[in-house]
Amino acid sequence: MQFEEAFHLSVEKILQGNREQAHSFEQCAQALYDSKKHADFFSVDGYKKYIVHKTANYTLEFYKWQGIARGIVAAFDTVELTVDDPIFSRYYINNQQLDIVALRRNHIDYYYEDISQAYYKALTAAIFKNYNKTFAYGTSLAGYCALYLGSVIPNVKILAFSPRNLGKQTYKQFPIVSAPVTLLLDVKNATDGRFYEKI
Repeated sequence: MQFEEAFHLSVEKILQGNREQAHSFEQCAQALYDSKKHADFFSVDGYKKYIVHKTANYTLEFYKWQGIARGIVAAFDTVELTVDDPIFSRYYINNQQLDIVALRRNHIDYYYEDISQAYYKALTAAIFKNYNKTFAYGTSLAGYCALYLGSVIPNVKILAFSPRNLGKQTYKQFPIVSAPVTLLLDVKNATDGRFYEKI
């Protein structure tokens, strides 16, 4: 078996939720990996991107780190980003040895309105079951999604900066979660303060 085949098979098993087989293929891929021979296989920051699911409004992407990840993070787009842009979270996840599940916006005027917690859970549950350590992270619109959608991820730890979703007609109450949540916002900021009062 070649390195590329073993790596792709490990991702296939992750997406299927087959943790045992995924780990087996990961180990195989690591044993076959040659940093010179396979230098162009990964992006410059050490990730390989896979498209998991795509609709007219969103694209679910999976970023597999080049090594055996120590966990996974759920990422979302901020209000100024779409699927055509690099993931905002990658700048902060680099060198953390984490895989990434990114729910990307296909167009700038889409605010995840049609994504319920139940739908997001069904869409991603098979992936997250492969990991003992799970995280959700974001700022602004992505921070809102980290709280609202990330709360359905098993054993998740959530970090949200200034969570807000201006695309919603009515502000959805954030769910009560048992997982640790770090929420950072400026209550003196007019927009942050308005959303803070509704939490």
